[in-house]
Amino acid sequence: MLPIRIEAGALADGVPARDLFVSPEHALVIHGVFLPARLLVNGSTIRQVETVDSLEYFHLKLDDHEVIFAERATAETFVDFGGRGMFHNAAEFERLFPDAAPAGWEHYAALLAKGEAALPGIRAALLIHAENLGRSSRDADLHLIVDGAVVRGESSDGRVHRFAVSAGAREISIASRSGIPCLAEAYSPDERRLGVPLERLVLRGTGYCIEITHDCAALTTGFYRDEGTHRWTDGCALLPGALLAGFATDVTIDVEIGKIDLSYPIETSTDGVSRVAGRRRPDHSGKRRPAKRSQMG
Repeated sequence: MLPIRIEAGALADGVPARDLFVSPEHALVIHGVFLPARLLVNGSTIRQVETVDSLEYFHLKLDDHEVIFAERATAETFVDFGGRGMFHNAAEFERLFPDAAPAGWEHYAALLAKGEAALPGIRAALLIHAENLGRSSRDADLHLIVDGAVVRGESSDGRVHRFAVSAGAREISIASRSGIPCLAEAYSPDERRLGVPLERLVLRGTGYCIEITHDCAALTTGFYRDEGTHRWTDGCALLPGALLAGFATDVTIDVEIGKIDLSYPIETSTDGVSRVAGRRRPDHSGKRRPAKRSQMG
């Protein structure tokens, strides 16, 4: 039941006018179709709130199911399918309107079916809009974290990224932005937080070279299972310490990755400064708390 937060401007320029919070099943009307807010979650400009101290939902009930403006966004009014008993004022309503009957589901189901058919195109448009707002990107921002410090690449051709690491490094992680495919693609079942698809690593020092591929069993912390041609990181993948043990001099590291078709959310703090997601060690359970469905809208 935790609300969906639609950031100001997430739907269009100036829409909504302020951050808008609605319950997961509450439908917005976008391009003339009804879509429950939970289907619009994209991990950047539209998200489900993770925790709240307290929560109240207020629903507007008119004579008919209508479309109204909520912070300039078009949203539905409450429609009763027989779930009114969950509201705190249910008894009062029954006294005032004893003859009120639940609405028929068939018409509303048809509205939702029409919305679902248009969902992929609408989600794609919202992601493009989020990119234009600087809230998501197709750039993974691949870099290394060496003993806690960010190390940027010396060169890149899009697939092979070359880094220079000074002698004596103790801990190296392959870091990047990270995204969850099911939040960016309408029907993706993948709930993992993904960084980059690693294909190969090459470490070179004076008189010493190590090459490891995606199927190396030592790639564990921050890596998902091997997928035959690549192995996804989670946005902060730790290289095995044994790889560094043989190098007494500076090391050149080539990180070769596969093609990426993923939208990465870009965090924005309260001071308006963009932050790169994926710094902390994510939970590898790959599970997100699902929104509970209800007739509250």
